[in-house]
Amino acid sequence: MMAVPISTASVFEFGTPSVLFRGKYATRGSRHYDVAADGRRFLMIKEHISEEMLDRTEIHIVLNWFEELKRIVPTND
Repeated sequence: MMAVPISTASVFEFGTPSVLFRGKYATRGSRHYDVAADGRRFLMIKEHISEEMLDRTEIHIVLNWFEELKRIVPTND
């Protein structure tokens, strides 16, 4: 994944590209990744590592996981 600084101060100018991170990530389909609304995080799918992983077709996303953790693992307060 690469990043390129852009300036629009007087004219549209591109800076020097730089590598954000390296790795083997899925590239099938039209959407290979998504960016968080704040622009600080990416969601990407790593390339398959083993034959077992080839048949997987689901992804589980847990929202508010910390609240769920507090619910199922009580503390000794």
